[in-house]
Amino acid sequence: MSQSGTRERLSAERASALIGLLLVMLSAMPGYWLLGDHQRLMLAVSVFVAAAMLTLLLLWRMSGSQRRRLWRMGSQLLLCFVIGCAIMSIWSELSADMRHLPRWATMLPAGTTTGLLLHVVVCWWRLPRDES
Repeated sequence: MSQSGTRERLSAERASALIGLLLVMLSAMPGYWLLGDHQRLMLAVSVFVAAAMLTLLLLWRMSGSQRRRLWRMGSQLLLCFVIGCAIMSIWSELSADMRHLPRWATMLPAGTTTGLLLHVVVCWWRLPRDES
């Protein structure tokens, strides 16, 4: 694979990872709101806005083939989020952890984080390896 082909593939993967990071941050914000932790909420909103601007810049610079690949990566990301939420839902049922928040407010950020990690690992496994 040529250097430009590798760069195109990595750009779609980076964009999907950034979009996943935005969704993870968005899923954590209701927990901060429910806890009344406004300092962390404002910090999360600030980082969210910065990451969203970076993502929009990356999407603006992408070519048409990268955008088509991003749609496939997005469906993979969504599947990984569902798997991650299922794993964390099972984990929270098995552990007798008493929290101050509703179950969804702790399970959703943990599930999306697990899904994002799964997505990044799958993308990393699919990278072409140099034979040298």
